[in-house]
Amino acid sequence: MSSIENMIAWMQARKGRVTYSMTSRMGPRSYDCSSSVFFAMIAGGFLSAGSMGNTETLFGMSGTKLKEISRGEVQRGDIFISGTPGGSAGSDGHTGIFLSNGSFIHCSYTHNGIAVDTNDAYMSTRLPHHFYRIVGSG
Repeated sequence: MSSIENMIAWMQARKGRVTYSMTSRMGPRSYDCSSSVFFAMIAGGFLSAGSMGNTETLFGMSGTKLKEISRGEVQRGDIFISGTPGGSAGSDGHTGIFLSNGSFIHCSYTHNGIAVDTNDAYMSTRLPHHFYRIVGSG
């Protein structure tokens, strides 16, 4: 059975213990924003083992694995993707997982690893934000 709590636990277990890297992003010592979200979704049972992608891949899941929601609807386990679909690769995108409507956990360059933030600006001040609920997450 899929579990938001298992997904979040994967991120929490690595908070402050891993570094950020876009080149060495497959763990176990470093991840980037999207690889950490993919590994967390696998740990939660929402993606199959071996699944991997980036913010573009996540945008591509809209309508199948992800359902777009408004910022006001955000709850624990929802995902944000910052950037523009079709143009969010590399540093032009960012992603993370909400712990509540007011906080989220993400792997960021700013923190050089996985950290919790409470200010939406940490999603990226220069990019548009999109919010998603994982289909089947309850």
